[in-house]
Amino acid sequence: MTSEEAVKNYAPAQWADLFEKLGGEDLRELIKDLEAVAERAAMMATYLEERHGYGCGDQGHASAVKACNRAARIVHCRALGYNAYKDLSF
Repeated sequence: MTSEEAVKNYAPAQWADLFEKLGGEDLRELIKDLEAVAERAAMMATYLEERHGYGCGDQGHASAVKACNRAARIVHCRALGYNAYKDLSF
C-alpha cells in the first residue's frame, strides 16, 4: 500500500485497522513516505507564499528558499521529532 492509498482510502476512525494490517517494513515505508509528504508540502507552500502569496509582489527566490528551509526545519524537528535538519540550497 502506498501512502497515497492510505491517505485517500482510510478515515482516521479506520487507522487502527490499517496499522494492524501493516507490519514491519511496510509500516516503516509508509511512515517515511508520509513524513516526506508533510515536509515537502510545508516547503512548497511556504516557497509559493513568499514568491506570490503576500499580495505585495514577489519576495524573490533567496527569501523564498530561506522561508522554505525554515518551514521544513519546523516540520522536521518540532512536528516529526527529529534532532537536526540540513537546509536545502537550490
